[in-house]
Amino acid sequence: MDTEIEKFLNAWRSGEISPSPSAALIGTKILNFENGSANVILSLSEPHLNSSGTVQGGILCTLADVAMGTAVITKIEKGDRFTTTNLNAMFYQPATSGDLLAAARVVHPGKTLMHTECDITTDGRMVAKISATFAIKKACI
Repeated sequence: MDTEIEKFLNAWRSGEISPSPSAALIGTKILNFENGSANVILSLSEPHLNSSGTVQGGILCTLADVAMGTAVITKIEKGDRFTTTNLNAMFYQPATSGDLLAAARVVHPGKTLMHTECDITTDGRMVAKISATFAIKKACI
């Protein structure tokens, strides 16, 4: 992993910086990261819930996208950019309170496309399984 990228992720984990406005908006926090994986947590509060009192599906997708994007960051080189090209979600059971853990991993670390998966759990219960593909744009030198 590039040392600049590792510094960025450590600054996010320590709370010195926020990785993106959307990650800050929902309140994600990075727990840890390795080469090709990342764990991100979200402590649920009322703004995360829909009118039924359960976590809104878009919040779950955003949490997963942040976690999967973080896993992708660990595989790219300094200056590379990436964007989500598609995202597929399977919701298993509702969550209403507590902490959501998003455990993401890069399944296929291609040079132009990376495929990722993310399990979202709370108290050991599977809430959702989400996958996404990211397009990688190599840095221009």
